[in-house]
Amino acid sequence: MSSKAATPFLKLASFFTRAAVSLGILGIGVGIAAALVLTKPELPPHDNPSLALLVGTIPATYADVPRAWSGFGTANSMNAIDLTAQVTARVTERPTAIEPGMPITAGDLVIQLEETDYLARSQAADQLVTRALADLDALDIDEAAWQEQLQLAQYQAAIERRELSQALEALESGAASPSEIDRRTKALRVLETQVSTIRQQLRRLPSSRLGLQANLNRLRADANLARENLRRTTITSPITGIIQSVEVEQGELLAVGAAVARIVDLSRVEVPLRLPASALGYIRIGDTATLRPDGPATHFWTGAVSRIAPEADTTTRTLTVYIEVTQDPDIFRDRTAPHTAALLLPGQFVVAEIAGTPETGRLVLPRRAVQDEAIFAAIPNDRGTWTARKLPVSTLFHTSGSFPEIDPLERQWTVLEHADIDPGTPIIITNLDDMIDGRIIDIRPTNTNGGSP
Repeated sequence: MSSKAATPFLKLASFFTRAAVSLGILGIGVGIAAALVLTKPELPPHDNPSLALLVGTIPATYADVPRAWSGFGTANSMNAIDLTAQVTARVTERPTAIEPGMPITAGDLVIQLEETDYLARSQAADQLVTRALADLDALDIDEAAWQEQLQLAQYQAAIERRELSQALEALESGAASPSEIDRRTKALRVLETQVSTIRQQLRRLPSSRLGLQANLNRLRADANLARENLRRTTITSPITGIIQSVEVEQGELLAVGAAVARIVDLSRVEVPLRLPASALGYIRIGDTATLRPDGPATHFWTGAVSRIAPEADTTTRTLTVYIEVTQDPDIFRDRTAPHTAALLLPGQFVVAEIAGTPETGRLVLPRRAVQDEAIFAAIPNDRGTWTARKLPVSTLFHTSGSFPEIDPLERQWTVLEHADIDPGTPIIITNLDDMIDGRIIDIRPTNTNGGSP
């Protein structure tokens, strides 16, 4: 057979071979698909009452929920005093009770400084004031004397003027001589000059009095400063509190500004808290705050919001809220007081929780009932059973606490912002991992023990 005759035969054989392989592959695929279909597990029908899933439910309950805000802060004393020396002097007395940790009452002596020099300066300043007052009194006496002299000179001048007038009349009638006229004229001029001189002296008196008064004021200021410096040699406590530290010893020479002691009043303590800026719409001045130590503790303190900073921090998006705690500082000294009555001390780091304005009429559910912003509600169907229906919700916030009217044992809750659910609707809280939308369920309300029967 020639090569030209064999070529069509080879082409036909190749075609049938490819077709057979393709059909074989197709048959294998169909076989695998059929096997998968035959071995597929059958799911129970959702509407089969005998296969209903038993779940626990609680009724949808709308309640007023207090919104709590938590933060950290360091306590500060609202009334603490750092005493310093205000004059240069040597310490002559330090009472034995002036020690760190000891109580002190307002007005109690802390230290006494040497006062001899300051006492002498005060006495000298007082003497100068007394002398200035005497100078003012002498000026008043001089003024009275000048007034009397002026009145007398004016009176004599008036008499001399009248006699000169009479002499001039007598001269016209020939009863007086020109020399008499000259004598009386000279005498009148002398009296008038005397009156003018006295008036000049009286006009100078106001300026003299102003000078003396200014000198008196300066001397009084010096005397007040001398008395104040004398008073500063006795350093007392301006507040009632506890001594934090004492920096001086008896016999030590102190300069102006030298530290003496620090006294802390424990009756009022303030804690600045950093909270999210969104808390501003919920927290009000006067809201109650609970503070606890940062760590294991059996005691806590109760305070109130005393003030709120007007501006939020743009970087951290937080605002500062100040919590004021009022407490009895006598507990600090009472050895019989229980450890639960411990005081909040300045410098202590605490965790605080503020109960803000409550959210009213919100749907409250156990936190485990809300998954991926959805819940399952039990809806009655036309077969007399229940169907699980998945409903989208919007979470407002999470909280912890007790809602015994919903579940007496539950402590973790979710408060929903938007929920179009009728009050009393059964909300599924168990077996949520096996729940799908539309599944037939058998509901059992949770009992007083917080579980399903």
